[in-house]
Amino acid sequence: MSLPFKHVLVIGGTAGIGRAMANRFIAEGLKVTAIGRRQERLDDFVAQHGSDKASGVAFDIADLDGIPKFVETTMQAYPSIDCVFLNAAMQSLHDFSKPETVDLDVFHRTMTINFSAHVNLVHAVLPRLLKHNGSTSLIFTGTPVGFIPVFAVPAYSSSKAALESFTIALREQLRDTNVKVTYISPGPVQTELHDLNMGEDSGSKLGMPLKDFVDQTYTELVEGRADIYPVCKEASSAAKRRSSRSSAPNPTMALNYIRDWLLAIFRSLAGVLHSLLPRLLAGAPATSWVEEEGTHTETRMPKFYHDDEAWADLEPLPQDDGGMHPLAAIAYTEEYSEAMGYLRALMAKNEFSERALELTEHIISMNPAHYTVWIYRAQVTAGIGRSLQDEIAWLNPTALKHLKNYQIWHHRQTIIDALGSPEGEPEFISQMLEQDAKNYHVWSYRQWLVKRFDLFDKPEELAWTDSMVQDDVRNNSAWNHRYYLVAGRGGKLREEVAEREIEYTKAAIRKAPQNQSPWNYILGIVRVAQLPKSTLKDFALEFADVHRPDEVYSSHALDLLADIYSEEENSKESAGKALDLLATKYDPIRANYWNYRKGLLDQPKVVA
Repeated sequence: MSLPFKHVLVIGGTAGIGRAMANRFIAEGLKVTAIGRRQERLDDFVAQHGSDKASGVAFDIADLDGIPKFVETTMQAYPSIDCVFLNAAMQSLHDFSKPETVDLDVFHRTMTINFSAHVNLVHAVLPRLLKHNGSTSLIFTGTPVGFIPVFAVPAYSSSKAALESFTIALREQLRDTNVKVTYISPGPVQTELHDLNMGEDSGSKLGMPLKDFVDQTYTELVEGRADIYPVCKEASSAAKRRSSRSSAPNPTMALNYIRDWLLAIFRSLAGVLHSLLPRLLAGAPATSWVEEEGTHTETRMPKFYHDDEAWADLEPLPQDDGGMHPLAAIAYTEEYSEAMGYLRALMAKNEFSERALELTEHIISMNPAHYTVWIYRAQVTAGIGRSLQDEIAWLNPTALKHLKNYQIWHHRQTIIDALGSPEGEPEFISQMLEQDAKNYHVWSYRQWLVKRFDLFDKPEELAWTDSMVQDDVRNNSAWNHRYYLVAGRGGKLREEVAEREIEYTKAAIRKAPQNQSPWNYILGIVRVAQLPKSTLKDFALEFADVHRPDEVYSSHALDLLADIYSEEENSKESAGKALDLLATKYDPIRANYWNYRKGLLDQPKVVA
């Protein structure tokens, strides 16, 4: 699995984290344009990697007024840039108990570089990223210091707190766009950032090794994580000894756990604000939304067509609910009834036009489950020659707003099938699954993509399923998709593939022996590989043994052993013991089923 972007603009790319990440990006096949103040460091960076992979632009981001021109010039020179890594930072000591020692110019320069410049840079690059044909990224280097300040560096702490809040808000505002916002929050990292305050002998030794940071960060970027918390591996024996003497949690990890909790609260409140924000921006009073029994109901100005000159040529066709006095007429709103009347009129004359497209968008906003409207929209899209990329760009936020609407996905299939390319779809699917990792419609669509574009043997596809399993080993949808990739074309599984998948699944089972998903998967692999279940006997015995009934760690292993023993001529008694343990101790809720299975043990086999 690889990163979804190809050319990274690294702000602060000549030293420390920025330089190290730039080196890693290039090593992984990406292009990098580094930004820094020192031309000699930029020249060294380009010389290290070659001008075909690396480039450098000298600029001081503290020059806020110069940022728009800098961004315009740089993006014109390197139009393939699709990711901006905002990493530049400075740190300085300030002791306000001794006001005479505080250099306010340095204080405010710290605030400018660490926060204001980031805001201005984002404002300048966003128009180009939003227009980019495909996924784009904004990556910020933050710190837990933004959450719990270090009193000795108040400017650094305050600027990072501001940056964190800005990043969270920015991500929410861009959630329905092609721009992904990633926030990296490590503890101290061994770079020169600390040298000024602590001295060169000790400053650069503070925190986790830079290589550990880069390895963890890159891995989690590839996995598509929106929040990345690199943690020191404590590779030295001294660190391990300290850890063994104390049960106290790693402070950085603890702060980031709390941050995750606060983010969950933020996302909950953001749902309310999304209803309120459009009216606030339009100058409408906040009272245009009402609270009812703890929930927030959105109200909006309805849209009508009867007074619109653009629709004057059309007579709406009313719905026939059963004559003048229908028995059970549906209580449609006036707005919806009128819009549907005009839709029926358009469909009756088979009109494909821009106004027809706008009308379908309006009706879908009121009733996204209306499959007739979706079918007509697909016909209109084709009929007027609408850009299919534009249709996907409209469809993305609609899908994110209505996560469980299956009509959206059939429409998407129609559009992508016509486009003839799955470009950008894996990234969008990942965005959808961030909202609900087991969304049935999204996984079904992923299978359709695999079949339509013959992605069965793409290494990236299998690697992606692995990342989903690693995120949640109990995600049955991820296991199901992996099975589809491996065995979805039918036929006997190749020996080397079967061996690979069996070993992969064994490792997952050892993490969570009572997790049913990988047990089902490994049995499926054994079946399509045409191997006997007894192949797994020794493995199952790691988790269950009928002769040690108090040491059973997986009911699924017991179930498998019961099957295996039942096929062995001299092991019927062991099969019965396994089924008894399931019925009485390890899965009594299905005792009738296990007893039924036990009753089959004494019946003669039917030979075809």
